[in-house]
Parts: sequence; structure tokens; C-alpha cells
Amino acid sequence: MAEKIDILVFAKRYNNKDPERIGGAIRLSEEFISDLKTLGESFSVIDINPANHGGFILSYIKVIARAVSRMKNHRCVLFIGSDRVVAYLAPAILMIARIYGKRMSMKKLGGGFDQFYKKSNKIVQWKLRWLLRNLSVSFYETKHLVQFFEKFGRAEWFPNARNFEDRSPVDVNYSGKYAFISQVKNSKGVIEILEAAQEIRPDYTLHIYGPIVDLELPDHLHQTFEEVYQRPLKPEEVMGVIEQYDVIMLPTYYPGEGYPGILIESYAMGKPVISTEWNAIPEIIEHKKTGLLIPPRDVNALIEAIRWFNHENYTELSKEALNYSRQFNSLYQSGSKLNLIKGNE
Repeated sequence: MAEKIDILVFAKRYNNKDPERIGGAIRLSEEFISDLKTLGESFSVIDINPANHGGFILSYIKVIARAVSRMKNHRCVLFIGSDRVVAYLAPAILMIARIYGKRMSMKKLGGGFDQFYKKSNKIVQWKLRWLLRNLSVSFYETKHLVQFFEKFGRAEWFPNARNFEDRSPVDVNYSGKYAFISQVKNSKGVIEILEAAQEIRPDYTLHIYGPIVDLELPDHLHQTFEEVYQRPLKPEEVMGVIEQYDVIMLPTYYPGEGYPGILIESYAMGKPVISTEWNAIPEIIEHKKTGLLIPPRDVNALIEAIRWFNHENYTELSKEALNYSRQFNSLYQSGSKLNLIKGNE
């Protein structure tokens, strides 16, 4: 009889055909899987990325079949996913787990799950309530989501985290260099960055990195985009690119935004940030201490924020950002949740 493995993880893996097309869900899933390896945990993974299975319907069938065949050889189950995959796939996985008598937990990615729940029809809402009441524990990226969903079952905070080396604060020089690193699409605030760039260059350097996704540019911004856009980044390149800049910008109004990983990574490099008063982002930015919060879709506010940083205030902001990052160390966060996932407490 085969020896049982501790954790069966359902997670969205890298796209086999286009590995540079990386969103937050893939990045966080891969980070957690890497943590499990580093911590020496016994686990296996079932990939739930539809792009790797020939589309949504085929993916659903293949994942269910693999769950049925493999779950009996594991002690517990962890499902990692964003809004729709949680609503449409996680309940089926939980039913299989209950048949086999396995404990199942969920790590919910993203920050807009409360709005997804409110806007869903009554059948989807019922499925989600059943799911949350029958999971051993649900982990949420933001404190707001913990407070919203704790009425349905055990809810714990599991913030977006990154695996980074601890750095010592140093005196740094401000040079007026700003970067955006994320998926390049309108709802991430790319239009606002380009509008700002037209006004404040060449006094400041503004660059954009990331895969281009659903970007629609007005005619007057095409030339600016050609001048400002750099390239997509591989995950292992991100920290090195952050280090080349003074401030990381994310003027987002993306509906599913939780704790954007790029803000955590920026803090870990001692870089303050500019982002928006949107969803749970104010939970992780101390205004005028680790960065600046601005209203979404506000070009003038973004320009003022860029101009607010200077040689006098930058060193202290950098030190505060670095100190703040330590609570988002991925290995610490993942390790501290394992007893809950495995049912040891």
C-alpha cells in the first residue's frame, strides 16, 4: 500500500504555452508551492489552469477525474483559487473530499470576493455558503474579506506574501525614477500613467513593464506608450528591476485587486509606492510613511504624488517600506498556516 502524502494541492500553474503570461493567481500559487518544497512538506499538485487542459470544460473534467483517482492517497486537501474557479470548481472538489473523508481548506486569492458573492445569483450564493460552511478553514488575502466571510465558517488572514531575503536599511539617493510592473491593461491605471508621463517628462523617468493584456489606448497616447513601455518580465527578473527605480506605481482600479504582490515586493527592496484608495490596498499602505494613496482614475493626483517624493523625504520612506515588508515574508506566512491546513490545531 502506497504511503499517504500529507497535502493534495489544487492550484493554477504556469501556462505551458505562454509562461510569461503570469497573473496574480499563478504567481501566488507558485510561491506557495515553492514554500512547501522549502519547508520540506509532503504534497502533490493538481493543475487547475484551463490553458493547460484545452479549455474550461476539458479542464473541469480532467481535474475532477484526477481528484477522484488521487485523493485517497492524501491526508488533506488545499484548494487555491480566485473568484470563479472557487465558485464553480471548489464545491465539486469538496464533495469528493467528503466522500473520501478528507479535511479540505481553501486559500482564496484576490480582494473582490465579497463583491463577487453579492453580485452572484442565488444558486451560486447558496453553493458558496455551503462550501464555506463545510471547509475546515478558509484563508483570505485581506482583513476585510475575513470580516465579511467569517459568518459562514472559520476565516483566517493569509496575506499576499513573497519569498525574499531580509535586507538591512541603508541610506539611498533619490533620482526621480518611477516604474509600473504589472499586467499592462487599462484597469491597472496604465492610461493615467501615460497621461502623467506626457506632462512631467523629462524631469522624471517613468517606465512600464509587464505583459500587455486588454489594453486600449486613445490615439494621443500611442507615441508616449512606445517611449515608456519596456517589456514583460520573468518572475526572477522582477526584484532586480524594482531595485533600479525609486518608487513603484500602481494606480489600479482593477475589480479583483487584493494585496497586489508588486507592492509587497517593492517594500522588500526598500522602495515606497504610489497606489490607490481601492479595495483593500489602504490596509497595506501607510500614507506618507510607506508610500502614497491617491484616488483611482485621477491623473492630477498621480502627478502630485510623483512630485511629492524628493531628496529630503526619500531615505526615511525607503526605510519604513523595508521595515513594513517583514510581515509579508512568504515562508513565515505559509509555515504558520500549515497546522491549520493539516488539522493539527
